Amino acid sequence: RYKTLWNSIPKELKSTQMREITLPQILLLINSYDTSSKQKRIYDFLNMMFSKALDNEIISRNVLRKVDKPKYIKIHSKALTLSQQRSLIDACRKVPHADFIAVALYQGFRRGEVLGITRDCVDFDNKKILIDKAWSQRNKFDRTKNEQSVRKVPMFDKTYKIMLKYKNL
Repeated sequence: RYKTLWNSIPKELKSTQMREITLPQILLLINSYDTSSKQKRIYDFLNMMFSKALDNEIISRNVLRKVDKPKYIKIHSKALTLSQQRSLIDACRKVPHADFIAVALYQGFRRGEVLGITRDCVDFDNKKILIDKAWSQRNKFDRTKNEQSVRKVPMFDKTYKIMLKYKNL
């Protein structure tokens, strides 16, 4: 995550000495991000860097102390309409592993949850799926997002048909 944040900073700002970075440059950078979560993330990242530089006496002031921390505004997503769902499924037929996208859509699973489904999670007799782990960005099985995410859910007919294709794998 730090590497991604670092790579998102413009080269001209990265090549500037920290003590020469100005408040307007910082504000321009933060405001260049299109969502409040990204603005908060870059603020926290820069503030950490400047705080460490101040602690190590590399700089004499932390310019981020004059900037209000961006507020994170949670955006509640809306469910897809039936028409949008059909369009998504049609579009997915053209991509590899479309079945995983369809299962996520039908069941309401997160990406990591659908990728974390293993054979022992699928109960074909009772048409249920156990979500007890997720596939992480570090390419390994990990815990679900939170404890409430561990659950056993009914498998809908469309999901059941997809899962049958993979039953013997």
